[in-house]
Amino acid sequence: MQAAEKAQQAQALAGAFDAINNIHREGFAPATPPIAPQPSPVDESAIRKRHESKALEGIGIFKRSERTVAKEHARRTGEQEIARVRQELTAQRAEWQAALDARWNQLCANNPDVVLETLAEAFDDNEAPAAAVGIVGGEVALAVLVPNADTVPDRMSLMGWEDCLGV
Repeated sequence: MQAAEKAQQAQALAGAFDAINNIHREGFAPATPPIAPQPSPVDESAIRKRHESKALEGIGIFKRSERTVAKEHARRTGEQEIARVRQELTAQRAEWQAALDARWNQLCANNPDVVLETLAEAFDDNEAPAAAVGIVGGEVALAVLVPNADTVPDRMSLMGWEDCLGV
């Protein structure tokens, strides 16, 4: 029983060392140029209702010709506002996309500040804390925190290691 427990501990320790030794080999999905999201749809119905309500204020229900003219005016102004809002949203998206494109180009040009910020974001969810600390040419220096020495037992039998490593 004791030998099996030692072998299990040895396997766990060997797995921990293997993970530490290979932490720098973690794979990442290739970076792709970011795409700005599509703008939210315009609430056309609300705009039309608001224009019609405002246009009909103070016009009695029996003043049909005035109401017809007011409704037509409300329809035109509502459509103009809808077009203006769509145009603003499209322009805003174009600005966002231009900013994203500029950042992507800086990343591709290996701008140190942009590369370090991007890597910091990418490493946020890693199992082992890591940080990009510098760039030299096309290489990045990384600092990776590995488990402290307290996780390594004070002693381990050679038999446990041999069983674990298949020796």
